[in-house]
Amino acid sequence: MNQVYDLYDFDPAGLQWTHSEFTVFTVPIAHTLCGDLTYEATFMSQAIDSVAQPMSYDPASHSFAFYSEDYNLIGSQEFTIQAFLTNFPTVVTAVESAFI
Repeated sequence: MNQVYDLYDFDPAGLQWTHSEFTVFTVPIAHTLCGDLTYEATFMSQAIDSVAQPMSYDPASHSFAFYSEDYNLIGSQEFTIQAFLTNFPTVVTAVESAFI
């Protein structure tokens, strides 16, 4: 998903866009045992939320917003969105200790 934003676009709303909801297909049997998806977004490798600046992300509405007047951001900047199964059981092993 490529987005283009001009710095000093004086519209206080900046650039805004949404992504489609992610879908998980379970095979061979369709089920919802793992529950909903939890979304996490990053901008320049830093986690973002609905109040982060200059880019924010609202997982409830699947929407991003960006506004900046920072010339250090000129060029391509990476942002990511990931979805995780909210109730998926995880196995965590204890950290092993070693003594010398």
